[in-house]
Amino acid sequence: MSEPTLDTSTADPPLSSVVRDTLERSGELNKIRAMIQAKVLEIVRGCENTPITKPPDNDKGSPRDILNKLILEYFHWSGFIYSADMLASESGTDHQPPSRLNLENFVGDHEKDSPILLTLVDGIMKNTSDSQ
Repeated sequence: MSEPTLDTSTADPPLSSVVRDTLERSGELNKIRAMIQAKVLEIVRGCENTPITKPPDNDKGSPRDILNKLILEYFHWSGFIYSADMLASESGTDHQPPSRLNLENFVGDHEKDSPILLTLVDGIMKNTSDSQ
């Protein structure tokens, strides 16, 4: 007598697949992965909020500090959470998204529906094409 077999073409998907698919569709899976990777990095480093390397000239308000914060704002806006965490860790910058108001104090007002860095690059590209 043969053993009964399960027809997997009509069976419900495993719960883990449903959960993974739901998290992927909502965008939460990438956030969870980024949080896990950031936590592993902190554990490997041995302490939290210590830069991996000493950032050169990263005083508040320095050009490098402003650039790091502009890049962080872009990363957070684009959903590049892991990249934002890595940049913050390596540069010694706060892991939270930078305050747009503070950034605009340094670089002026910009469109509210896109990151400041993107509008700056767009302006540079338009000026370059206009002068050619």
